Amino acid sequence: MQRLPLASNLFEAAVAGSKRITIRRGHRCFGHENEVRLGPTSLYDASNVDRTLKVEVHSVSLHTLETVPEELLREEGYGSLSKALEKMRVHYPGMQVTDPVTIVQWRIA
Repeated sequence: MQRLPLASNLFEAAVAGSKRITIRRGHRCFGHENEVRLGPTSLYDASNVDRTLKVEVHSVSLHTLETVPEELLREEGYGSLSKALEKMRVHYPGMQVTDPVTIVQWRIA
């Protein structure tokens, strides 16, 4: 089963069901064979790998940050492209709106 790490505060939101999406810088490879696959996935707390949540990945899409649909930015809690860039730079210094991103969406299994 593929595994996807989340920061502790984000993991808590996923467990509560309020987080169902992640936007990561770059074309990310979380699973086997250099891709995120649709299907069963184990989310885990990056600070405590024993804390896991089984989910079903139902969508993986590649974009540049500037082409991410507004509804997905809102669902991720950003509200706007400028807020997304500001918040993503905390994790990814130097992030630009033209950088590639991977969007992974799931539902609790």
